[in-house]
This record gives sequence, structure tokens and C-alpha cells, in this order.
Amino acid sequence: MNTYKPTSGQVFRLSKSDGPWRWPVEFDCPLAFATEDKVFVSGQLPLDEAGTVVAPGKIGPQTRQIFENMKATLAAFGLALSDLVRLNTYYVYDGPEEQATTYWEEMTRVRLEYFPDPGPAATAVRVAGLPVSGCMIQIEGIAHFPDNIANRLRIMPADSWDWSIPVPLSQGWQIGGTVYVGGQISADKKGRAVALGDVGKQTDNVLDFIDRVVEEGGGSPSDIVALKVCYAAGESGEHGRTLLANILQNAQRRLDLTKIALTAFAVDLLYEGLLLEIDAAAEISGAKRALSTGLKPCSDVAGACSGMIAGNQIYLAGRVSAKAPSSTEVSETERVKKQLADILRGFKVDLDQAGSSLPDVAKLNLFIVGDGDTEALMRSLKAISGVITDYFGSKAPAVTIVRVNGLPHADAVIQADCVAIISS
Repeated sequence: MNTYKPTSGQVFRLSKSDGPWRWPVEFDCPLAFATEDKVFVSGQLPLDEAGTVVAPGKIGPQTRQIFENMKATLAAFGLALSDLVRLNTYYVYDGPEEQATTYWEEMTRVRLEYFPDPGPAATAVRVAGLPVSGCMIQIEGIAHFPDNIANRLRIMPADSWDWSIPVPLSQGWQIGGTVYVGGQISADKKGRAVALGDVGKQTDNVLDFIDRVVEEGGGSPSDIVALKVCYAAGESGEHGRTLLANILQNAQRRLDLTKIALTAFAVDLLYEGLLLEIDAAAEISGAKRALSTGLKPCSDVAGACSGMIAGNQIYLAGRVSAKAPSSTEVSETERVKKQLADILRGFKVDLDQAGSSLPDVAKLNLFIVGDGDTEALMRSLKAISGVITDYFGSKAPAVTIVRVNGLPHADAVIQADCVAIISS
């Protein structure tokens, strides 16, 4: 097998023809995007080389298939699972709520066969669905080339929460000037949710845990440049949006949200009574500055920034479309297409302001709402593929697509965020 390692100033996109699996439709996004020091692994799905879903609806075999896909993807760069520093898992569960934890533990026992010890900083959230019918899980990650990083620091604060079963996962990793913070929840050392239903206390608990990880990584809360807020969907979209407003109001007491690239979406959280889970990235070295283009962010935070520039990285905040045709005007697929195009035009404005451009985008995350039947998913996937090709051409980023339970704006059917690497 050939292995690829970009040199200074270069990037490499791992095409589907070089990888272990492919999408079931024509989709030109790479399976991974590599820079000279790191690899952004796209959302790996339980698909094979023909684009066929492996073991439809079965979480155990699908989890195993994904890790095999991820191993092969990393091997193309001479890397292994032990080189992962961040891992995001999106899974689907539609069974009885009292069995949700058992389901997560079944999935995690398979993951334990593959996790290195110590493992990556991890976030796992339960979502409404995935972009391909029959898929129950999707996993993405960030790996670093060992020869580019002199020192790595695993971060495990002594007074943090812990998982319900023993796992080798990490609360955070400090790599170079970046601190990766895994998903933090309001829980105790046995993985039991605390401050049930109390949004203010849960927000404080989560931010306390994030602060400790960042501080043990050598930074401070002011170094946080990106937050991903997963909030409980509740009984309705409006209920979830009210909860998010309360979460952000409490967060603003502690953090300057005008200097953080914020993404937010609704999910069904694992433990009953949990209202939120947040992961983060902090940049502890070098100058940072906020981008503010006046384009519509995902939240209603006053003065919310479009993104943050930190060194050669640009974290663009979750963005929704300012031009959202109603469902009575066009089909859902057409809404996805039009809104994504509007979002990518906004990203181009942001990147131009930062001295960058769309080809510098390394990782693109798409969060969509809408119907989950097979035909609707396929139509949406084809529409998304077409828009990405229109805007990126042959220089598309690694991508993850997730169906979520709701978004911060009622008229939005898609939200996107991204990370770009400024070309040297």
C-alpha cells in the first residue's frame, strides 16, 4: 500500500478509489484530508467498497466495520488508531429509553476492541439519523503525525466525571498549541447524570469540566476558540431552542461567546435528565482574532462571531442560511440545496476576510433535519454532493453529514461549520 505524507505547505485528499469504502451515490468528497501535521478523517460509515450498507440496523457489526474502515483510512498515511486525538461518534437508537444506556454500552464494547490505551478525546451523541438508510453509526476523527509533534499530553483531571463502564478514552489532549476537549456532560465518577433538569447547574458543571481540561493543557478559558453544543431536543423544536437560549445565556456569564466559533444542534442525550453535552477546542499559543462578517450565525448571541483565526487554522462557526424558502415554496431537497449553497457563499466571504479560500477547508460538518426515509435521504445526499462539487470542484474537504433532531433556527433545514488551514 502506498502511504501519503504531505510536506510543508502541502495537503493531500484521500480519494474514494484509494480508500476502503465509498458512498452509495457519486460523491467527490475525500475520505480524509491531510496537512503536514494532521489528518482530518471524514465521517466513516458502515459501507463497503461497493457503497453497500454492512449489517443494516445492527450496531455491533456496523461499529466494527467503521473501525476497520478507519484503520484502513489512517494506514494510507502511515498512521494507526493510536494516532487519533479526537473522535466524534454519532449513533442512532430508537428503542425504549430505559435500554438506551445498555445500547450505548454494547456499541462501546465493540469500540473497546479498537480503542488504544490511552485513547482519544471523545464525544458520542445520539442523533436522529445518518445520511444513508440502514446506517446506525458514523465516526470521524483527527489524527496527528507523531514526527510533527515533539510532546503530547493526555489530560485527565482528577476531579472530572467518568464513564458508566471502564474505557481508555481521554478527557482531552494537548498537541502542540491545540487542546482538544472531549464531550463534557453533567455527570459523576460513575457516569450518572447530576443536576437533573437544572439547565443553569448543568451548564456550569460542563463548563467547569472544560475549564479544567484546558487549564491542565496549559491554557485558560479565554483560549477556547470553538464550542459544539449538543442540547436536548425536548418535546418540540421550540422547546429545544428555548433550552439552547438558556444554555447560552448561562455560558455568557463565564465566556466571551463573541470570540468563540459556536455550533449548536438538538439531539436525544444518553442519560435521562441530561440537557446538554459540549466539546471544545482551545488554542493556547499564538495570536487569535475573531471574524465578524455580519452573516447569519447559528445562534442569536449578540455580536456572535463568524469564526476564529488561530495561527494557520480558521474555525468557522455553525452557519444557517439567511435565505430560507418555506416548505410550501419548494421541496425539502430543494431547500437543503438552496440553503447549503447560501451557507457556502457565506463561508467564502469569511475565508476571503481571513486571507484564505474555499480550497483551504479541511473539514466540513453538515447537520440536517428532515425526513429519514430511504428515498428522501438519497435525494438530500445527491443534492448535497452537487452543491459541494459546484463550490469546491476537485478540492473538496473531508465531510461528515448527520441528521439531527433540530436546529437553532426554525426555518433552517441545514447547518454547516468547518475548519480551514491557511495555505503557507
